[in-house]
Formats: sequence, structure tokens, C-alpha cells
Amino acid sequence: MEKKQEIIETAKQVFRQYGLNKTTLEDIASRLNMKKNSLYYYFKSKNALVISVLEAEFKEFLDEQMQIIQFEESLKDKLNRFLTYRVKEAYKFLKDYNIFNNAENGQLHNILHKESEKLLKAELKVINSLLERYNLCQKDNDILSTIILSISQGFVYRMGLYNLSEEKIVEDIHNTVDMLFSGINLSS
Repeated sequence: MEKKQEIIETAKQVFRQYGLNKTTLEDIASRLNMKKNSLYYYFKSKNALVISVLEAEFKEFLDEQMQIIQFEESLKDKLNRFLTYRVKEAYKFLKDYNIFNNAENGQLHNILHKESEKLLKAELKVINSLLERYNLCQKDNDILSTIILSISQGFVYRMGLYNLSEEKIVEDIHNTVDMLFSGINLSS
């Protein structure tokens, strides 16, 4: 493994341990048995390292999403699998990196927002690619992709806000996908 990649992998571990805001370059350098100044050869600042870590994490996340949509199964099953993976992993990421408590660092918040926007755009492409396999109208794909991504964001939010179990979220995801496929049943 090249040194830059080793630094990124170690930074992931340290950020998960202390959170993005509280981790210092000294913490990362110490874990690598390096001096802090040596890190500047590879990354001009902590923010640059954070961006590289987020890019690596998000690439892994997107790669797994692409794998999920390759399975030979119904669209409904793929959406259940996709949403379940996305919600669980997004929540785990937010929790592991202590993102919920980073509001006090404006620069870090801006980096997270910018990198998350890139991720969301890439995820819309993944969902669109999934829907295109089922020959839906392109206009409908764009709208449906946005709805699906918004639904998953809502589940991540609910999971954190209400401290819901994974089992409850998975059940809610399946019920929501059922509603997408069968419509809202208005019984009197």
C-alpha cells in the first residue's frame, strides 16, 4: 500500500475513534509513527485529508450500491436491498464519524456538505441506472430517483432522531417500497 493510501486508511480509523472535529493531525501521525509535519507532504491540511477520506468512503459506498443493482431480481427487491443498504450505511457513517456533532466547525461542515452533494448526485445516477433497466420513461426515472433518494434520507434522519432499531427501519423500508409499487391504500 502506498503511503498516501496508508494515511487515508489510518485517518479513517482515527476519525471513527475521535470524530472528524476532534481528531488532530497529531493523532493521525502518532498512529502512523510519523511526525505531523510529514503528513503535510501528502496533504496540505487536515481539511484536505478529510476530503480524501470522504472521497474514499463515498467511493466504497457507491461501488457497493452498484453491486446491489447488478443482482438478478425484481425491481421491488432491488429497491428494498438498495434502500436498506443505503440507510444502514449512511447512518453508520454519520455515527462512526460523529457527524451529528460537527455543526460547531464551519469549515468542516462546508466540506461535508460539498462532498455529500457530490455523493447524492452520483447516487441519483446509480438509481437512474437501476430504473433504466426496467424500461421506465426517462422523465419518470429522474423524478422517481429523486423520490427514492429523498425517502432514504428521511429514513436516515428518522433512525437518528428516534433512535430506531435497524429491524424497525428495514420493516418501514419494506412497507414504503410496497406503497411505491401498490399505491397508497385508502380504506375507510
